[in-house]
Amino acid sequence: MQKELNFLIFREGGWWVAQCIEYDIAIQTRTLKDMEYEIQRVINGRIAIAGELKIDPFEGLPSAPKEYQRIYKERRLRRLMALHDIKVPLYTSEGEDKEHSLIVDEFAGRLVLTIYKGDEEIVTVECEFNDLHRAWNAVNRYP
Repeated sequence: MQKELNFLIFREGGWWVAQCIEYDIAIQTRTLKDMEYEIQRVINGRIAIAGELKIDPFEGLPSAPKEYQRIYKERRLRRLMALHDIKVPLYTSEGEDKEHSLIVDEFAGRLVLTIYKGDEEIVTVECEFNDLHRAWNAVNRYP
């Protein structure tokens, strides 16, 4: 049985936080780069242990707090609208990057930069509007 898990990823203090939407599972990392590995480690660990115990890996876990679900739905709706409205190509020193595109959005007074490869989201970075330079540098670290 395959389940789709969605995560709301945001910055809190000096940490990156990933909150699963379907279950109350939260993961913290110091860098956004480490987040994918940590999510896989936590989820695969639950699946491995549950397999040995012959139980559902998410049995007994409540869903995420309602506030995170609400924020996730709002972001998803904004992102879906943005996919059709302001998706723009990226440019490198070699010219236009034909594989990737960028969506610049605003959410709760913060700037949200998302890079896509085709329709697949590669990375999302949030920052204050006055910290665009730092966010752009963070986004540029991803291939």
